[in-house]
Amino acid sequence: MKIAVVTEYYYPSLGGVTEHVHHFCLEALRLGHEPVIITADAGRDPYMGEPPFEIIRIGKSVPIYSNGSIARVAVGFNICRRLKEVFRSEQFDIIHIHSPFVPTLPHFAQRYADTTTVGTFHTQFNSSGYLRFYRRTIEKFFNSLDGRIAVSKLCIESMGRYFTGEYRIIPNGVDTAKFRPDCEKIPQFDDGKLNIFFLSRLEPRNGLEYLISAFSSLCQDRSDLRLIIGGDGPLKGFFKSLVPAVAKPHVHFIGRINGVRPNYYSTSDIF
Repeated sequence: MKIAVVTEYYYPSLGGVTEHVHHFCLEALRLGHEPVIITADAGRDPYMGEPPFEIIRIGKSVPIYSNGSIARVAVGFNICRRLKEVFRSEQFDIIHIHSPFVPTLPHFAQRYADTTTVGTFHTQFNSSGYLRFYRRTIEKFFNSLDGRIAVSKLCIESMGRYFTGEYRIIPNGVDTAKFRPDCEKIPQFDDGKLNIFFLSRLEPRNGLEYLISAFSSLCQDRSDLRLIIGGDGPLKGFFKSLVPAVAKPHVHFIGRINGVRPNYYSTSDIF
């Protein structure tokens, strides 16, 4: 099958949806299908190289603040026209849309889809002014999906506040050939200290301030602890400022990481 995978999130943007999309496409390719990612242009990732499947970039990806996070949306004057052209020329068997109601690319993709459409829902949230305000309009698109996938029950509960429908839960997978307990440890942090590892985009909803506060309290009584903080974001400077003097020697902001994640997990005692 020829599968269009429509997403606002793909490399160089790091996160769960990006990982989900990338590894889905690798597995689809291995099974003999032809995945094509349709996403916006967020720049190029010098660490990733060229994937073994086609990527079509439409519009420019820009960050916005939403749901306690830095989300991304595609902007451009010709998004709708380009989507129509791509769908017409590529003749997909299935259009798989991730986070279908995120403006703009996923929403427009469903609007102009000319074949079977499947939506995957990734996000847990308590409330959404966007879904509440545009509920009647979005409900038409929700009902027109031929299939709905959720990565967890929490995602279904979140959507259930606004729309009712059937889902199939398919949890996020783990590549056990890559993520293994016997991965080589990071030499810099393999010194007998107890390593606490945090990995996330540095955003309000991920609660890093609470971890820094708790860790700082522990540092008043113990010197054998280390906090390793992986990830990046516009609030990095703010989170660094939350680390008191007593904890500074034991807190390490290592920034954006991707390929060496298994090594950091192997090095860590607590994640």
